[in-house]
Amino acid sequence: MVFETPSLLQGSIKVVAQSLLLLAAFIFIQFVGVGPIAQPYSLLWGHLPLLMKLRKKFPRDAHHAEPVIEMLENWQQYFPGAKQCPPFVALDLWPMRKAMLRVSDPQLAQHFTTENLAPRGQTSKEFMTPISLGLDLISTDIPTHRVWRQRFAPGFLPRNLLTHMPALLEEIGIFTAKIERQAGKPQGSWGKVFQLEDWATSVTFDVIARVTIDVKLAEQLSDGPGPFRDALQTQILQMKEKNLLNRFKKLNPLVHLTMWKNHQTMGKLLRPKVQARIDSMGDSNATHDDKTVIDLVFKRYQENCARKGEPVTPDKLFVETIMSNLKVFIFAGHDTTSSTICFSLYELSRHPDMLNKVRQEHDEMFGTDPLAAPALLQEHPHKINETPYTLAVIKETLRMYPLAGTFREGSDLTILHAEEGGAPVSAEGFDLIDGVWELHYRPDLWPRPREFLPERWLVPQGDPLFPVPHAWRAFEHGPMNCIGKDLALLEVRLVLVHVVRRYDFEPAWEEWDSIQ
Repeated sequence: MVFETPSLLQGSIKVVAQSLLLLAAFIFIQFVGVGPIAQPYSLLWGHLPLLMKLRKKFPRDAHHAEPVIEMLENWQQYFPGAKQCPPFVALDLWPMRKAMLRVSDPQLAQHFTTENLAPRGQTSKEFMTPISLGLDLISTDIPTHRVWRQRFAPGFLPRNLLTHMPALLEEIGIFTAKIERQAGKPQGSWGKVFQLEDWATSVTFDVIARVTIDVKLAEQLSDGPGPFRDALQTQILQMKEKNLLNRFKKLNPLVHLTMWKNHQTMGKLLRPKVQARIDSMGDSNATHDDKTVIDLVFKRYQENCARKGEPVTPDKLFVETIMSNLKVFIFAGHDTTSSTICFSLYELSRHPDMLNKVRQEHDEMFGTDPLAAPALLQEHPHKINETPYTLAVIKETLRMYPLAGTFREGSDLTILHAEEGGAPVSAEGFDLIDGVWELHYRPDLWPRPREFLPERWLVPQGDPLFPVPHAWRAFEHGPMNCIGKDLALLEVRLVLVHVVRRYDFEPAWEEWDSIQ
């Protein structure tokens, strides 16, 4: 009789295989009871094969939410046991990253962003750290967020933003002048092709810097990105989701060295401005216009110290928190606003009838001479709020091209229901995602969701197009929503007032590609 002893390699492979199966079984058990599970589902690899297959349906640079939108648009195929489009999608992404629940139901989204507030947690903090070192409003816990939100909020109130109208008009005037130099002649040939996104990014950088710290970055007047913008945009490249691949990338010491240098560069602009405001707090002769975000923060801080009878002595953490949030305001403000400017003009170029409605509204509000609008707004800033159709165009743009949804930390305190009357589902162990992209495209919430229809925002309640409450989440909802949303909407409105009556825009992808 011959006995055959398994080799060490064979034994190791068997142990590893058994361990993987046990781990996969454990992860699968986590998904049992969380509602309809997208199919096909792999016991070992979860939903990674399905998502990879769906990604192939779209261009390489398509938004990461497109596969989930595909699932919900064809929910009968991917959720064969469901009776209706599921209100959230549970995605098992092991071993790449933590499992997530992508919520696409407005009431459930309200539940964890407003009614039963869930913290943003470690996932958001790690994502924001390259910009803010984890000290910003997005990264902090709920009590800390509440304190700093109260400090920063006055600077972003609509009535305060209108006091910045001269600065806004100055910066947007530079933007308009650049377009004027590039445009062709009236009733003649088109001007040279240019990349609007870069110009829109420059003007939004300049605007947010004026509003927050009253600094002229002059990004629109430089040949390339200035030091602050270059450092910030380099840091943005390091803002990555927490997953297996990105963890390995962060092991590179050069990454951390670059990040440190970028923080030093941004600090050279921000720190003197913050320090000057601190130094002036003890000077009774110092004067401030109390309009910029940073001035209003210090004003509230001084008032609070006086009320408590405490000395006005901001510590290092206070100063670093202000600087971190200023960087995030500039980051978030330029990204949302520049994209919305571009997509608004893109959609208007595709819909001449809507473009004519916008132009007619501006004629009625600001007079028929487009060049007279800035002077009128300088004298009567509130008139920008009397352009409902323009606002409807912007809101519909943000419905079709939202930027990002919020990450929240699931816990046993966050309970979801897969269907009305269904079993409760605990979000513990999951990342909760306010799935704004898929929510904005759900056909059961938005009639003709793939169509650009500004009229959604003007029809009376009861009309089929009237938006479902809480379904539009471009800036999130609740006490932790986007603090700069009113500035973003104001800036896009002003840009449209400046340019839509003076210029026609036309997409030129092929021409642009040919000159690259």
